[in-house]
Amino acid sequence: MSPPAATISSVGIMKENLARNNLSETLLPNLALLLKKKIPALNGYWNKKQHEIFRDLERQASVSTSCGVNQETISQIKDFHTYPEIYKQFVSYSDCREFPMLINQVNKCSENHTFLLLAIKSVSKNFDKRQALRETWGREMEYRGLQVRTVFLLGTEKDGSGPDLQPLVKFESELFHDILQWDFQDSFLNLTLKDNLFLKWVTVHCPNVSFIFKGDDDVFTNTFGVLQYLESIEQHRAKFLYMGHLVTEASPFRDSRSKYYIPKSFYEGSYPPYVGGGGFVFSGSLAKWLYLISQYIKFYPIDDVYTGLCFQALQVVAQMNTEFQTFDIAEKERDNPCTHKKLLLVHQRMPQQLLRLWRRMQDPSLKC
Repeated sequence: MSPPAATISSVGIMKENLARNNLSETLLPNLALLLKKKIPALNGYWNKKQHEIFRDLERQASVSTSCGVNQETISQIKDFHTYPEIYKQFVSYSDCREFPMLINQVNKCSENHTFLLLAIKSVSKNFDKRQALRETWGREMEYRGLQVRTVFLLGTEKDGSGPDLQPLVKFESELFHDILQWDFQDSFLNLTLKDNLFLKWVTVHCPNVSFIFKGDDDVFTNTFGVLQYLESIEQHRAKFLYMGHLVTEASPFRDSRSKYYIPKSFYEGSYPPYVGGGGFVFSGSLAKWLYLISQYIKFYPIDDVYTGLCFQALQVVAQMNTEFQTFDIAEKERDNPCTHKKLLLVHQRMPQQLLRLWRRMQDPSLKC
């Protein structure tokens, strides 16, 4: 694809085009201008690959990728042999973006207007967590005329480490009609892929949704509080919302024992401001532009960092909301329903805790 030559003179023009659904003539040729200075051109493999994409865009050349192991690419990382196996898999297949959809919900947003879509990242074996959400904050409902719909985002588990759960997942989908599943191996480093596939799904099957909540299946979310907040914000803010627990001045973890480990040979530099992936809210109208821009930003193994990069490319500023507590709250408050009624999100809660908290919060006799 050869993007047309155009320029973006300011953030104001960017937002005007977003509001008018008119970015095809302005966004792609200026991606390098918008992000190039914020992504250091250092020796990390990812840094070099992303700057290659920038150069292609500046030359108005096609940006092409091919899915599959590329030995020439792997040879560019001198210490590739020291990478954990999950990292080797990510690097080898990080250009693979298209996977068959095994389970779809084509009518999820077809009835009335969906105000809030809850998109919950899960894995096949976590039925107990999904069911707890269906019985608490993740249940589909109408609240003061606002439609809330829910989908759970799944890959597959084909590594042979456990029993075949696919028949149960299919039955669960037939029972609840809220499973979206793609045919790729679920893993922590594939969450970026899962997010990308979901954005594509939204652009096709839920294009008019007002807001999207993206979160994990082990968080507690005060859905009524989120709805009240979204109802209250001004229209111009609603169009460009990207809100949650803001993380600033973060850098990669270099300890190989951490699940957030990033080898220095893979990426050098700090991270852009982003909101924690445990749970955040963004404007539904931005989904298609996030999907578009993501085609020109190389997949990064930490999904919330990658999402932050995509929003930054759109010049949408991450907003801090202190009622999103993705690093949990004081231990003495963790079972207090009144404390949770004042918050919008807390991480993490087990199914039994969710059920207990939700029931107590809905109790008419609760005095806070």
